Amino acid sequence: MEYNYRQLFKGLAQFRPALSFELVGRTLEAKLDGKGSMILSFPTKKELYLLYDGINQDNPYEMVKIDDEVYVFHFEVLHQSPRRCLSIVYDAASGQITVFDARQGQCTEYPRKVERDIYFGAVKGADGTYPEGRAGFTSDLCGRAIDFTYTSDVTVRHTYIEPHLFRWKFVEAAPGDSALGATQKEYCDFVKINDHIYIFSWLEKIAGVQGWCVENLDRMYHAGGFFGIGPDDKPECYCMAAYGKPAPFDPS
Repeated sequence: MEYNYRQLFKGLAQFRPALSFELVGRTLEAKLDGKGSMILSFPTKKELYLLYDGINQDNPYEMVKIDDEVYVFHFEVLHQSPRRCLSIVYDAASGQITVFDARQGQCTEYPRKVERDIYFGAVKGADGTYPEGRAGFTSDLCGRAIDFTYTSDVTVRHTYIEPHLFRWKFVEAAPGDSALGATQKEYCDFVKINDHIYIFSWLEKIAGVQGWCVENLDRMYHAGGFFGIGPDDKPECYCMAAYGKPAPFDPS
């Protein structure tokens, strides 16, 4: 039976934590190393105000908490050419903020290509100062494998091989689905937020997709999103989530 990717994608948020509205009414003033300032205001549960890199507008968003004080949000920025997606983690405990700034369509030779910049920074505290601590790249996850279950039928094994290399493999799928056993190695980045929360993000160069998820290794789930071109050749940007369990590590 041919695998129905579009049907699968519709279910990728079913294990997502409940949406968080705790930042509604607040404004975050951030300073990003090597980039400059970012202002995020949350006037409503559905829209935020973004002032960043020449962007000055309201934008739809959804936010979840991956831990007691760690907020995760991922959204496509409206009215941008090339397309642009911001994926952000804000750790209220430390004041750290991490921004994945992804774009698609700026490479004329390969318009599906997703390119991104990663910025580390801090949010201004109540005392008017910016914390000095930053999130950063890490190799902590290398040598691990985790089975992430996205739907009742679909489990994908993530094997973290090297600091910029991982493999995904469909280890569970509905009977007869051609995706079962499908596997691929991809370029990736790992970012450490704290002692049990990590950002894991990868680029599927052939498909033209960025996958981005924030993993809570204490509670064994992740939340994040995809940005790029879907298997039906249509633009996509959506949230996803999964719960996980440790799996055997096999780098081959």
